[in-house]
Amino acid sequence: AKADDAAEPKLFFDFQKHVSYKDNENEEGFLGLAFHPKYKENGQFFAFYTKKDAEPHTSVISRFRVSSDDPNKADAATEEELLRIPQPFWNHNGGTIAFGPDGMLYVG
Repeated sequence: AKADDAAEPKLFFDFQKHVSYKDNENEEGFLGLAFHPKYKENGQFFAFYTKKDAEPHTSVISRFRVSSDDPNKADAATEEELLRIPQPFWNHNGGTIAFGPDGMLYVG
């Protein structure tokens, strides 16, 4: 396939109204994303982000699910907050989340 044969991109997950981001504090925002190893079966994925409607500098890890109506879109209303981390500052807070070979979600 040629590069110009690629399909048009489609939006899977628009969560920006929930995420806190400031240009002058640019180590916050949407920090990490990981799909469950059994995503095909359970439709679960996880996000690590700076929460807008919380105390400043609050990092959150949440579980989300794919839309029941459209397997190509996420459903932001399915959010389950799993971990809330109050951070002392806006920088150097990481953001990597990934599943290990043991199937567990790791946060860096």
